[in-house]
Amino acid sequence: MKKILLLLLLAGLFAPLALFANSDSSVHTDIISRSLNFVVFFIIMWYLLASKLRAFFAGRKEGIQAQLDKVQDLLKASEDKTLAAKQKLEDAKILSIKIIEGASSDVKLIEEKVETNTKEEINILNKHQEQRMQSQSKKSKHEALGEVLDELFDDKNISLTQDELAQIIIKKVA
Repeated sequence: MKKILLLLLLAGLFAPLALFANSDSSVHTDIISRSLNFVVFFIIMWYLLASKLRAFFAGRKEGIQAQLDKVQDLLKASEDKTLAAKQKLEDAKILSIKIIEGASSDVKLIEEKVETNTKEEINILNKHQEQRMQSQSKKSKHEALGEVLDELFDDKNISLTQDELAQIIIKKVA
């Protein structure tokens, strides 16, 4: 509506100029008529093409805005991924520290278990050794006693009393 009113207003202003431009009393210059024709042409072109030009530039503006929004969305997505990756890295660092602490405590527990098991085995081996030594000692004493008794019984020239025999055995065993 505004366009039509503007067109009529301009046509009303320039109509007298157009009428006077054709008079014979003027000098043979047609600059005024050409200027008037250009203005009319420009107004008609503006009237016909203005909406299409506005639509074209509005579409271009929307296209540029859409591309800008798309790039900003990609930037936001990459920033979110970067933050997520940094968070995962921090979580991994914390987890690795926990694993290392757990492993070192497990190593200490295993060392303590091995140490106690080794001490127990050493104590058991020492007890077995003592028992073997005692049994060897008893065996040696029995063998020595048996040898002494065999000598005494085989030797017929020796006559010993019970007390003497006991004293000899005690000396031999000790």
